[in-house]
Amino acid sequence: MIKAYKYTIFGLLFSLSILLIGRSAHFFSEETPPVQALPRSPHDRTMFLLVSSLLVTLGSLADRNNRLLVAHAEEKRRIFASTVAASQHVLNNFLNNMLFFQHQARESRALDEKTLVLLDKVIFDAAEQLKKLGEISEISEENIRDTVYPK
Repeated sequence: MIKAYKYTIFGLLFSLSILLIGRSAHFFSEETPPVQALPRSPHDRTMFLLVSSLLVTLGSLADRNNRLLVAHAEEKRRIFASTVAASQHVLNNFLNNMLFFQHQARESRALDEKTLVLLDKVIFDAAEQLKKLGEISEISEENIRDTVYPK
């Protein structure tokens, strides 16, 4: 809960520290120090309230912006995961059909053994790359590239 409002809290604490610094400067500069929490003059009080309100408002806006950025990043992650899952489904169906055609080619001896071994390798490699792509935990362009195009 506090983490969600950290900039607002920071703005509030910063404005209170400004008040304390101002009060301590006033305390040490006058001959008879007044004991009061807020500034005495209307101008000083207005400035303090204006600065405090501004700091708290800016903190609130920063917190809101931060929450929106986090929500947007989470939405992008969910969209990526959905896209990968849908792509895996389509490609797995394709690979299963390739296995069926491979089986038919073996039975009818339409392809020689070297070609069938190569087809096995292609199907296996594609299935492995799909599996690795679906297991990416930290989504970044570099991780995706490294998964699809291994070094």
